[in-house]
Amino acid sequence: MNQLTESGRNLARRLQDEHGIEHETTISMIKAVQAGNGTMAQFSTRELGYGQWMRGGMTMVSDMFNNALKTKVATICEQISGAMGRGETLFERLEPDDRITSGQEWWPTNLGKPGSSGSQNEMAYAVFPSARRLAVRIGSDVSVYDTGDHQITGVGQQQGASQTVTFTSQLGRLSVDDLKQVRP
Repeated sequence: MNQLTESGRNLARRLQDEHGIEHETTISMIKAVQAGNGTMAQFSTRELGYGQWMRGGMTMVSDMFNNALKTKVATICEQISGAMGRGETLFERLEPDDRITSGQEWWPTNLGKPGSSGSQNEMAYAVFPSARRLAVRIGSDVSVYDTGDHQITGVGQQQGASQTVTFTSQLGRLSVDDLKQVRP
């Protein structure tokens, strides 16, 4: 396990005191937000369940109608993100094996590691900020898009007869139909 810096220990204590969460949960959430570069997180803890968070307003938790839990998770992640945004180093060193991952990689390997990824039912997405690419999988079909000047900070998935996915960037909302599809 990686060692928290003094800044990381102080943040962990504040989170535990303010939100009444266990030390193990706190460490897991800090790792998840750090793995998402302070803008997103995927987490799975005994105490908070599993879910995703993206800065800008998207929070999904396994207990989907528990608004108090969504608010708690969003607040915790925002506080961790804020500390990172202020330049605080939270861990001495974050090992690649300690990163939170969503499972088997399904996107083209030449895209590298995504800044964020998520899935629900038969739909999945992976955002690659440095490559300016977005990969979307519906069933077994994978499409890759050029994100251009968009810096994707949020995602929304709608299930039902017409599964759709929309994204939020600094330029507003967009769908994959707004992006140019490219070869992987």
